[in-house]
Amino acid sequence: MTARDFSTRPVPRSGLPDLALVTLAAALLAVAGAVTLTTRRDLGEARRAVEEARREPAAGRRAEARDGRASSLQGLAAQALSTVEAPPPRILADLAALMPADVRLNRVTLTYGEGVSVELAVVAREAASYDRFLERLAASPRFTDILPGAESREGAISAPIRMRYRGGEAP
Repeated sequence: MTARDFSTRPVPRSGLPDLALVTLAAALLAVAGAVTLTTRRDLGEARRAVEEARREPAAGRRAEARDGRASSLQGLAAQALSTVEAPPPRILADLAALMPADVRLNRVTLTYGEGVSVELAVVAREAASYDRFLERLAASPRFTDILPGAESREGAISAPIRMRYRGGEAP
């Protein structure tokens, strides 16, 4: 057991390094607060732009066409709207529903903008399974502009596919 020291020795006081660290921490806290406020304001503006785009999507597009350039905030609003209408889990679920058992995805890239661009790297055990997957994609109302890439028909098929995804109210 350790004995307590009840002596009257003076306790060392904080020095200049401690004061500098406390000052630095206070400054970093102030900067973090300012960044938070700015980010919240930008988020509010983006939400208002999304709500406006939802209310009048055609009017927003006409205004952009007249203006000739879309502001970065409107582009961000379009991306946010696309993300809400077509979240990644929904896109992957729609793809999984169309895939035959012996077809798998090696890579999926989703690019959000005015719509959702989907790039797949597909591997199938047989050419017939790959063809069945392409037929199902073509028949689906959710996937449009389907563009299969170069493929090798010997043994297992590995091929890229590009397409667009239509979220929202499409059946």
